[in-house]
Amino acid sequence: MLQLKVLMVKKFQSGFTLIEVSIVFAISGLLILVVFAGQRGLRARTQFDSAVDRVVSSATSARNQTIAAVNTVGIGDGTDACPGGPGQYVYAGVEWAATNASPAITMRSWKALPGVRACVFQTETLTLPANVRATSPSANGGRILFIKNDDGSARTCMVGDQTTPVETYFMGTSCAPSNMQFQLVDNDGHSSTIQVDESGLARRL
Repeated sequence: MLQLKVLMVKKFQSGFTLIEVSIVFAISGLLILVVFAGQRGLRARTQFDSAVDRVVSSATSARNQTIAAVNTVGIGDGTDACPGGPGQYVYAGVEWAATNASPAITMRSWKALPGVRACVFQTETLTLPANVRATSPSANGGRILFIKNDDGSARTCMVGDQTTPVETYFMGTSCAPSNMQFQLVDNDGHSSTIQVDESGLARRL
């Protein structure tokens, strides 16, 4: 009977084998890896969604500035002439550009001597995370012109590149309003489409 009790004590005190310990460590390591990967993916998605929201907000701000004819520097009311001569300059609107380079968003406020000349009197930029970029409507992005009308309303012109001169539009040349879609992507495979309609309203599709 004593011998049987000694054997039972030894059996209960034998502990884990090396293989069992290795399996536990392997499973623990795998779980930690999955958790870290999930957290990284969540952070990347959150960062991308925040960038998209900031782009939509900047386009909305450009439209609102044009309709309200206000700006943080001035309203283009003729106090300063564009290069080329004096005249009664008026606030003309905002050129909103999305590019695949940094800064991702550039907003240029324009004033004009209608039918004569126009110029930029303020530039604002919005820098997004380095891995977020605009890939359409052209390879370099695109531009939206929020132009102030004489009656206080605004019209929206779409320019699908970064090189076409736009001074004449702010001087009063008519343009055909249309919808424009911008595609934003990042290096983690996230993508989102932002649409600006004919009225200048921006939203995420």
